[in-house]
This record gives sequence, C-alpha cells and structure tokens, in this order.
Amino acid sequence: MNLNLRNLLTFLDDPKKGDNRHSSAITLVIGEDLNAAAFAHYLERAGVWEATVSADSTTPGTKSGKRLDRWIQARNKKTGEHVLYQCEIKNWAASAIGGHRLPVDCNDDELKKAAAHYWKGQLKTFQSSEHPNNVTKVFTPMRLPEQYAESKAEPLLIYWMPMSNSVDADPEPFFQVPIRDLGLPDTFVRAPFETLNIFSVSLYLRQLLKIGVDTLSLSLPNAERRIQVLEDISGV
Repeated sequence: MNLNLRNLLTFLDDPKKGDNRHSSAITLVIGEDLNAAAFAHYLERAGVWEATVSADSTTPGTKSGKRLDRWIQARNKKTGEHVLYQCEIKNWAASAIGGHRLPVDCNDDELKKAAAHYWKGQLKTFQSSEHPNNVTKVFTPMRLPEQYAESKAEPLLIYWMPMSNSVDADPEPFFQVPIRDLGLPDTFVRAPFETLNIFSVSLYLRQLLKIGVDTLSLSLPNAERRIQVLEDISGV
C-alpha cells in the first residue's frame, strides 16, 4: 500500500475538525499492519537487517492469558545474528485520551516537548499497581513459533505516537530501556527479559518526511483485504 506520509501524520497527529471522530475506525483497519510494517522498514532501511513480520499467533501457549499482536523476526545480514521481537502495538494518537496535537511542520522544540509528554505518560503505565496491564503484558513470555524455536525473544512496544526518552538529543524513534529502570513493582515477574525495546512510528515517519521521503510503500495485507471488502460492499 502506498502511503502519503504528510496526510497520514496530519490525520493521526493533528486531525482537522471532525476527522478525529474517524481516527479509531481508521486505525482498526490499518493500525497494527501499519505500525509493524513501519518498524520492519526501519530495521531494513540501512541495509544491515532483514525483517519479517510473521502471521503466527503471539500467545503464551495456553487457552487463557494475555496475547500480543505480532512476531517480528530480524536477521543481521552481516553477522547472521537473529532477534525475535514479541510485539505489543498501541495505535494511540492525538485523539486518544491524553493525546497531544503535533503539526507535521512543528519545530524541533515542539517535537521534543511532545515526545517527552508521551514518554512521561507511558511511565505511569509501567508504575501502575495492576500488572500485567495492557502494556506490561509485553513482558509475558510467548510460545515461540516452530520456525523460530531456537531464537531468543525480546519484548517490543510499538507506538504510533511520537515518543522518546531522549532529554537533550533529538528524539530517536527506536530506543531501549533497562526494565529495572521502569519502576515496575518487585512483585511483578518479568523474567527472562532485561531490556524493553520501544519504537515510535510517528517519529520515524517524520524523520523520513524531513529528508524528502513523501510516500512510502508498505505491505499491509490485513488492511488491504479490509479495504477490498469495503470496496466490494460499496460496489466500487
């Protein structure tokens, strides 16, 4: 699917009057596919990593319990190293509770302020008294798909919203945080993981737009099928 980055960022980060009522419906159609594919694109862009978004279910291997959204497997083409990310995807944007409008052409200070605002808000989620919640479930070990049985999984949170823990430097879309620094209660079991990976789709697409990338072609199989169904229903 070809995506107009300026229009996409405007719709989700700084919607026009009336458009915010449609953001939840649109993100249900494209959100998870979009965010997972954007992370895979980020990994592959430098030519070092090869990324695969898996269609396998991300479950703990039991009938009950928390589920996650995607497996993303990354292979270093130079060293052969493999990383398997068990991903929880959050489509929260400007229209969500606690959202912060951020124009596409904002200045650097505005971007840093918004990124810090969202990171501060997410830290409260980690420091909640209820675990695993809809974010910290990413620390629940999932059963590896058979083809990745020898891989080591790492937890990854993919957010749409522009978010970073950078204080002085420009906010980067991908960063790692030691889990011990998140303020989680000692009673919450989070083994076997030591580090949390976090990726901001909005920050990444803004970086691309800033260097002149206006459109991006991503594989969004579920979103494309849903759009096709809508076209079939409407008789287009």
